[in-house]
Amino acid sequence: MATTAHLNFAALARISDVGLRARIMVHSYFAGMHPSPRYGRNAEFASYAAYRPGDDLRDIDWRAWARSDEYFIKRYDADCTLSSYLVLDTSGSMCHAGEHTIKMCMSVTVCAALALLMLRQHDAFGLLTFADDIVGDVPPRAHERQFTRVLAALANAPTGGVSRFAPLGPALEQRLKRKSLIVLISDLTGDCAEIGELFERVRFYGHELLCLRPLAVEEVQFPYHGRVILVDAETGERQMVQAREVRAAYLENLRAHGEQLLRCAARHAVDLETFTAHDVSIKPLAAYLVKRKMAP
Repeated sequence: MATTAHLNFAALARISDVGLRARIMVHSYFAGMHPSPRYGRNAEFASYAAYRPGDDLRDIDWRAWARSDEYFIKRYDADCTLSSYLVLDTSGSMCHAGEHTIKMCMSVTVCAALALLMLRQHDAFGLLTFADDIVGDVPPRAHERQFTRVLAALANAPTGGVSRFAPLGPALEQRLKRKSLIVLISDLTGDCAEIGELFERVRFYGHELLCLRPLAVEEVQFPYHGRVILVDAETGERQMVQAREVRAAYLENLRAHGEQLLRCAARHAVDLETFTAHDVSIKPLAAYLVKRKMAP
């Protein structure tokens, strides 16, 4: 099972200062912080429109009337709440425990930080966990108790198995009835074609997809020497190798896989971020959110 015992709630609270604003147009009748196709009373001016009987007189631009002797109203972009799903991969490869890092602990920390951030933004958020199939589901809610529900689900999430991305598309389609934000937290060790199909399906229905790809230090550096036994964390297959003989090929395959994922993400307008951490912290996530906030 995943663990939440290591969570530093003071550190998690600080990430809410960064914020996570959706880039898609959100359809909602509740006031929030995300862009909406509707017009409201946000501070950001959108456009002028000719006055029609029934329009609010407070919206009339009297300066424009003085210049043109015609009535115009100001329209402002409305902000809405967002429905989000945190989607966590709990397969065997995510449970890699090296000398410096336990990937599942990193991922749980990221999930908890994002859940707290969404709670403070008054967004509806939920949690979906998966391996070879959907193994856990906390439907999105905009409620203070939702954070506790998500933490409990993270603590009790079963781990192990082979990651399969094919079931995710239909599962999300059933659960999300309007445009939403999906945050996929996975090392994406599966087949790139299957991952690409998921990206395409999610984007086809108008959802925004952020993909956070955590990697352990040992996976990135392959710091092994001599004769070692490599174990496939998902299938249990074991193979004894000379580290020096396979290191170059392994690193090349890792690089090629990462580039293929980036191309796939770019093709479907998916935001993909790979990060490596030497300890369980929110620093990589905070850095990513700042970079995302600064991007046009």
